[in-house]
Amino acid sequence: MSIQTKIGIWSLLFFLFGNCSQPTPEMTIPEHKMYEILKEIHIAEGYLQTSKLSKRDSLAGMMYSSILKKHKIMEEDFYYNMELLYKQPKKVQTMYEGMVSDLKKMQKPKNSQIKKEGKSKKPE
Repeated sequence: MSIQTKIGIWSLLFFLFGNCSQPTPEMTIPEHKMYEILKEIHIAEGYLQTSKLSKRDSLAGMMYSSILKKHKIMEEDFYYNMELLYKQPKKVQTMYEGMVSDLKKMQKPKNSQIKKEGKSKKPE
């Protein structure tokens, strides 16, 4: 399953199960930081899809811990903020649309480079 599909599924779940009618408490992690953390988690999940099945669980735990440690965020705080995001589907949808765009930009240079290399070679 591609990362875009996963992002789409998560966005749909956030939208369907979010409750917009009740006021939500403030997030303890700034939105821009949550955005970066979630983006890194999705990149890690993409990598995990290419790893051996027997090692995925242990790799996932290490990768997620590493991402949270890098951002100096405790696991409990992250999950608390994710719960708050579940209740704000429009915000989540906007975040994930931005992430899809960012991830596409990250892929483009590699694809462009391959195309350039392929075109620059002349037949002998």
